[in-house]
Amino acid sequence: MPKVPEGYVEQKRNDILDAALAVSRSKPLHKITMKDIVRASGLSQGGVYAYYSRIEEVWLALATRFDTGIEFEDRFRQLRDPALSPAEAMRELLRFAELELETAMKSGYSKLAFEFNAIYASQAEWFMERMEDHQGTSPSYGFAYMFEQMLAMWRGWVEEGRAQPLRPLEEILMLVQVSLSGMIREATLEQYFMETGKPYDPQTQVGLHLTALMEGLHISVSTLLGLQADDPRESSHTKGEDIR
Repeated sequence: MPKVPEGYVEQKRNDILDAALAVSRSKPLHKITMKDIVRASGLSQGGVYAYYSRIEEVWLALATRFDTGIEFEDRFRQLRDPALSPAEAMRELLRFAELELETAMKSGYSKLAFEFNAIYASQAEWFMERMEDHQGTSPSYGFAYMFEQMLAMWRGWVEEGRAQPLRPLEEILMLVQVSLSGMIREATLEQYFMETGKPYDPQTQVGLHLTALMEGLHISVSTLLGLQADDPRESSHTKGEDIR
């Protein structure tokens, strides 16, 4: 039996996922079948089913691939630099989240995520089981990890006396979650509606104002966390400069 080259299986999986993502850009998810994926991939039916036995597995694998491409672990390591004030750390984190949202929109993943949320809502038990497996294999990636670490970071600031929250930390976290979710939802809808010729007022177009909206969210979160503008450990980073 011939030896399979190193990386062959992973490459085949990615080829199938690339084909699925391409199909999802032009067709609603609920209308896409495994036959569409087989046709777009150029592989045989058996060649596709050897890796994914149902369409839901394809969508979840695409979501996992996107999540594992977001490297929040290194980012949080940088944000814990004691020379960085909490307010600056929050600004840098939201700036990084903004870049990831823009990446999701450009790649077509935001449309995919928007649609498969509705699909998985009708298969909640199956979906939750798979998500638990996903979290077990890649716990340091994606937005779920970001929110978990964000809450831990805030708790550390409270213990150190660097934050005096006006509301429970869990409530503030929910504000961040729904704000980011709303931004990507509206920006994604705008993106695809405009492709049909629907006009949008540039002054109220979410996709054109992500930076301003993130700054507004930063101000709101910093206020609710009770972050001190004159933190005694003043940062050595210049305002507006990205952490590298």
